[in-house]
Amino acid sequence: MRPLIFALVIALVAGVLGAYGFRSTRVARPVPIELAREALAREVAVARELGFEETTPPQTRPLTGSTYGSSNVRLDGVELAAGECVAVVASAHGWGRMSWFRLSRLCPTGWAYEDPNDLSVQQGVPGVVAHVQFCAWEPTFVNLCTSGFSTADGRGVGRDDATSTVTYQILRASEDAIGGVERLNRGTVTRPMPVSERATPELAVAPEPEPPPTEVSPEPAPIEIAPTGAVDPSRTGPDRAEVLAAMREVASQVRACHPGSPARATARVEIGNDGRVVAVSVTGVETATASCIGREVRRLRLAPFQSPSGFFTVSFPFAFP
Repeated sequence: MRPLIFALVIALVAGVLGAYGFRSTRVARPVPIELAREALAREVAVARELGFEETTPPQTRPLTGSTYGSSNVRLDGVELAAGECVAVVASAHGWGRMSWFRLSRLCPTGWAYEDPNDLSVQQGVPGVVAHVQFCAWEPTFVNLCTSGFSTADGRGVGRDDATSTVTYQILRASEDAIGGVERLNRGTVTRPMPVSERATPELAVAPEPEPPPTEVSPEPAPIEIAPTGAVDPSRTGPDRAEVLAAMREVASQVRACHPGSPARATARVEIGNDGRVVAVSVTGVETATASCIGREVRRLRLAPFQSPSGFFTVSFPFAFP
């Protein structure tokens, strides 16, 4: 009796392992085109309800994936004016699965995950459709990039060189039409509008007498941190000592922006290849203080450099005692 029971147990274990092994060798099933179209239509409706309007018909592009997914691929580009917003919806049918979907100043190369050029990102796309939105505070050219067309079924088994088709729809709107950047409801905006650039409501007060023009400087003079001149091609950005020196130059003016209770602000600064500050985003403090900090930081002028992306980004903390 015991040998029979033992044989039955062995057969049962072998059957379970065999079935699991067979299951683990299955590849992901292709996504039907009808399912992808329905998902795309649902997300386009979300953008329309927000106030976006289609500017071009849906575009399609075949892409090749693999077991481990594809590197970043540029699908399209969009020129945005200051105060203009864009929503991009994309769905994939066939064997591939999207992983990252992004609006970026420059599509990353290779297998990049987070990238300093990103503007709005959807990471780990959960299904067959992705949707990102962004509002520009200055004239900006944004690229539509996607990656991660993995054909695996979750166990690392997939179909190399399997084909997937991406369909994407671009919609546009003014910031006023959608009710402000705060109403964006898709994607993770990694480059919000700098606080120093936002229009803030002002209280109505009685006008004060203007001082004589000779006593007023309309704009603070730029602060030259390093000599300007010919660009060294090997210099791809300012070094740490140069950035620290620049921030020390404005530290006293920045401290005057918040004479009250202790606080800590972080300024994210974009510096163009010409050494000029092109954007400042300040977080951690109220709007008035952030605007003041942004105004002072924008005065900086560094030595020119030659970054492949066209600018250099640095985040710098300011502590207020």
